Amino acid sequence: MKEDFEFFNNLLKDLVGQRLSSITFILDYWQLGFDDFGFSVMTTIKVDGVGEIVRDGDRDFRNRLCECITHNVVQAQAANDVVYIAFDNGYKIELSFRKEDYVGPEALHFFHPRLPSIMVV
Repeated sequence: MKEDFEFFNNLLKDLVGQRLSSITFILDYWQLGFDDFGFSVMTTIKVDGVGEIVRDGDRDFRNRLCECITHNVVQAQAANDVVYIAFDNGYKIELSFRKEDYVGPEALHFFHPRLPSIMVV
């Protein structure tokens, strides 16, 4: 399991320099598209908009999340059951894979251009 986590964390480093190019709001999950990568997120998303933290369900969530579109990733890593993605505009996104945030059997899918879909459970 530790090796799987390290492998996933190494893949996340490939996000650095990628631009968030799309966000798709689907009934009960989100898709985040980067230039060559993507996530389907079925758990909680938090956005730290330089001091103002909002999460899915909050009034300004969509606006804060959309403010990351066109910005480049400067850091990406997984730690403490969360994927952290930091952007060049100072915003940070947290994608949770904490057990208490699951609403179904999986938390997120990570799409890497050189590998098949990776499911984080």
